[in-house]
Amino acid sequence: MRKGKAYKPENSRGWWRDVCGYGGKYQVSRHGEVRRVFDSGIVHNMVPFRRKQKPPLFVKLTRKCKKTALTFANIATNTSAATAL
Repeated sequence: MRKGKAYKPENSRGWWRDVCGYGGKYQVSRHGEVRRVFDSGIVHNMVPFRRKQKPPLFVKLTRKCKKTALTFANIATNTSAATAL
């Protein structure tokens, strides 16, 4: 998997799920990777960061011009709970 560069995705649709509340703009994989999906079909893997050099890892997601830093665990839990319904 490429890190930090935009690319056309392979046919691996089953591995990725949409992040709830972001209208298909972001996706998360079963391995905890988060990516941004553009309208053109190009995707960009999100690079995680730590706050003050302490765990856990965060990713910044944007909704309605407002940035929110979420943990990988929070994103994956909310996505899997919505997918199970």
